[in-house]
Amino acid sequence: KKDFVGLDLESRNNRKRCMGRVTKHLADLTLQAGLIHESITLYQNAGDTLKTVNDWLWLGAAYEGLCAASAILLYPNIRYTINFQRNASLQEGSPNKVAKHMLMHNKKAGIQRLTEKVETVADTNNKTDEQQSSLISEGSKVKFGALLAQNVLSADDIAKRYKEAIIHYSKYQNAGIIETEASFKAARLSVEQNHALQAASFLQNVVTINLSLSEIERIQRFETLSDLYQQIGFLRKAAFCQRLAATRYVSQNNPNPDWQQCYRLMLESFAGHKLSLEPTEVITNNIGWPALQVQLLQQLVVSARRMGNPALATRHLTFLIQVMWHHLSASERKEFAIQLQTLSLQCEGAPVPLVLDNGIVIPPANLTDLPFCQSFTLCNLKPHLRPQQIETSKLDSGPFLYTPIHFGSMDRKSNKPKSKMEYLWVQNDACEVNLKLQNPLPFELEVSNMRLLTNGIVFESLPQTVVLPADNVAAHVKLCGVPIESGELEILGYSTHTLGVKSNCRLKNMSNRNFLNSYSVEVIPQLPVMEITTDVQDDSSATNLENVVKSTNISLYNGEESECKVTITNTGAVPIDYLDVSMHSALVTDVQNKIFKFNDEDLKKHLPIQPQCSATMVLSLYGEADFLGPLVGDITGGMNAMVGVGTNSLYSAGSGLTNSGHTSLPSRVHSPTSTLLGKRTELTSSFRSTTSGHSSLATVSLPHNALTPHSRTINGHLIVRYSGGSGYKEGYCRQSTLMINLELIPSVQITHWDVLPAETPSQFYLVLDVMNLTQQEISLEYTTDKNMLIEAQESCRVPVPVNRCPLEKMPQEDTHSEPDSLNPYPSFLQEIDRACSEHITALVVLKWQLIGTQVHGTASLKGISLASHMLDLVRVAPLQWEVTLNAQQLRPQEEYSCQAGQCVKIGVSIENHLQKPLTHLSLAVSFYQDHQNGVNDYRLETRVACTGANKILLPLLNEQDKAHHECSVVFFNPGRYKADIQCSAPIHIMSSQQSITDKRPISPMLQTPAHIWRFIPPLEITVYD
Repeated sequence: KKDFVGLDLESRNNRKRCMGRVTKHLADLTLQAGLIHESITLYQNAGDTLKTVNDWLWLGAAYEGLCAASAILLYPNIRYTINFQRNASLQEGSPNKVAKHMLMHNKKAGIQRLTEKVETVADTNNKTDEQQSSLISEGSKVKFGALLAQNVLSADDIAKRYKEAIIHYSKYQNAGIIETEASFKAARLSVEQNHALQAASFLQNVVTINLSLSEIERIQRFETLSDLYQQIGFLRKAAFCQRLAATRYVSQNNPNPDWQQCYRLMLESFAGHKLSLEPTEVITNNIGWPALQVQLLQQLVVSARRMGNPALATRHLTFLIQVMWHHLSASERKEFAIQLQTLSLQCEGAPVPLVLDNGIVIPPANLTDLPFCQSFTLCNLKPHLRPQQIETSKLDSGPFLYTPIHFGSMDRKSNKPKSKMEYLWVQNDACEVNLKLQNPLPFELEVSNMRLLTNGIVFESLPQTVVLPADNVAAHVKLCGVPIESGELEILGYSTHTLGVKSNCRLKNMSNRNFLNSYSVEVIPQLPVMEITTDVQDDSSATNLENVVKSTNISLYNGEESECKVTITNTGAVPIDYLDVSMHSALVTDVQNKIFKFNDEDLKKHLPIQPQCSATMVLSLYGEADFLGPLVGDITGGMNAMVGVGTNSLYSAGSGLTNSGHTSLPSRVHSPTSTLLGKRTELTSSFRSTTSGHSSLATVSLPHNALTPHSRTINGHLIVRYSGGSGYKEGYCRQSTLMINLELIPSVQITHWDVLPAETPSQFYLVLDVMNLTQQEISLEYTTDKNMLIEAQESCRVPVPVNRCPLEKMPQEDTHSEPDSLNPYPSFLQEIDRACSEHITALVVLKWQLIGTQVHGTASLKGISLASHMLDLVRVAPLQWEVTLNAQQLRPQEEYSCQAGQCVKIGVSIENHLQKPLTHLSLAVSFYQDHQNGVNDYRLETRVACTGANKILLPLLNEQDKAHHECSVVFFNPGRYKADIQCSAPIHIMSSQQSITDKRPISPMLQTPAHIWRFIPPLEITVYD
């Protein structure tokens, strides 16, 4: 029989093999019958028998059965982890519900009985495995306890037996399926035992087994592997198996490709690739393997597209570009962008969640880097539209109490968030946000329907479309909108529509940029809007200044007056209820009020100004200037020229000019010196500026070569504050500015001046050298009935008769003030100079007009300064003169004649009209001959003889007192003689008490220089033979 069969069937080993296999088969039947403790004994006996005959395949099966039976006892709930849920749609008495309830009851009863058996057996093994003994009740000890305690495997023994069984299976080439199943079982038990590495080793053995399986079996194998890898936390390996299973679902060898299952497995592998369906989580965490993630997302896009769901494919491709942008090369970016643009033609991407059939929600994906936003800046309103608080007068709330105790309010820091804007927006006014965008793609990118994303009050965002150039060329985009309500407005970001995808680009989701999560701005109620226009030329170059909405250019000659009509139009939808007009400039207030004059009552009487209505006011302009002083030019040349002029020209610190006019008028050298010019700074306005060191009041300059002086420009700002509507009730207003560029062109200039005695004692001549600084001939009217034509760039001397300044206008001397040795002009003389200057300014106004035009103006003598000897001629003398010849009173302009050798008796009386006494007066009478050439001859010893004193001293002359003096004179030779009758006194005039009590001699400083009062006009006597 051995020779016939080829095996020794009657041998002892064969009988043992058969016995072992039968025992193992009996153990399987016993285990299937639920007799677990009997099956353990049979598996143990079968293993011992099969091991002796080297029947490795059946030995491995016996070990595997022993492990399964032991696992049932040790882990009774390993296969009952699914909880049944009540179907609320079934009624309590329905047959389906009763059957299901019975099934549940039977299963629970079976599990309870099995658990009791396990507890009874496992309690005997308490000494060998304390962890397993916790599952068995202490009161269950039966007759098989001792036997089972020796055969039930511990947790470590189960793993060891499984390894031995797998090794025995591997010895047979055709036992791959059995080996695979054993490895899966061992891995599941290792998972139950929480031995992750041990389970991983069993699963790794499954991977190495080479089996000839169908595609469905391969898919099941990879899905099982991925499930077990997930249970032990090997997510990356689980994801790898899921991707392999997904590729098998759609492989070429699969006759029925299933893209739905492929997409499902790809989506489930996200966790293993460190991906999330939420884009912000991926960008924030920034973990994983970018190359694998990009590849997975690409395959996901393909799966969604092959499923016939273009919206899902667009969403995943948008997700890929959003989260993987920084990991893509330039070529990949371009490729994916073009692919997205093509894919979105089938279905546009929208920033809304997508819900799949299995209930999975795909969050929205936004292209936050296409285009790339470099800056996001909220813009304040234009300067003239910015709301301002209406200034209100502060109310007296009681006394101010100071305490050094701090209650925390002083040290408390501001809790104002950084996102809160300092400025305000206005309801129904367009607001702007500036963006700096870049296109990182190598082709032009069109971004349409850009809008602001807001939260809070109702906000109407205006769409914007822009085409961005390629290769990161920066472009500035302005997004606008209109707040419909007042309150708090929060700017969250902006929305775009590019590459066929609509995106909500929120600032909080833009990484690597220093943007706040949001920006908030306060929106106040609606305010009116107005427009300012004028009837003169506009200047558009200056409207970029703050608050300036209109700029005008006006040219005036110095001394010319003009008018400008200012019209205010309400261009908004809210009436103007409040209006305030003011003028601002760099000038002092007094000078500004002379140049710019207006009456805002013409505007206020039209309040309220309804929408699309206007109101007009007149703005008067005057070319204020200082017409006095020498022309600033070549001072050195002027002084040299002045020296050569002699005594026939008026003295000036300026350049020598050709004089024309009344040359027959007597001239003197006693004009204002440079010292007096320096004193004028205190007597005149601070309006003018000059380069001369003598006067800070000169406004024009004429070079020594007589070129035209430069004009001046004055910038005035007419500020209009207005409000109305709800914003006015909240205390807000707006401010608009009209900028007036006023150019002042030189007209005439008074370069020299002097005073001369007139024919009557009540007047004097103010001699002026007037220079025409224009390029045209002008007509100068210096009295009511006299005028003179002056050629362009020419000077002319004119005499202006002026009434002398009465004593009533003279200041009262302060008798308690002492003279200052450092100041040669005491304050009292300055007061007299100021009074005389104001007197001349009030009486003398020069009127000029350009010949052939309507341009005319005036020239004022405001600020004219006078020397001390000029003051005696300008003001009425404090002494009242009475002169007699041979006891006959002399009348003004009366000529007296006598024969040579005749004795003429001259009587002089003076009366003090001041309100104080005069001391140390000197009354003198002297004779001279005027040769009419500017030379006076006082050396008349051989021609005139006087009897009596021609000079007397008056120590004291009280107020309203008179003093009389007489002398006689004899003329030896015929001719025309003049008598110079004068009374002099020191500058420091002492009071009567001091002059009476103080007998000390007067110091030289107090004696010189002196006040000199002359009898005007001089007494003229004609002597004949």
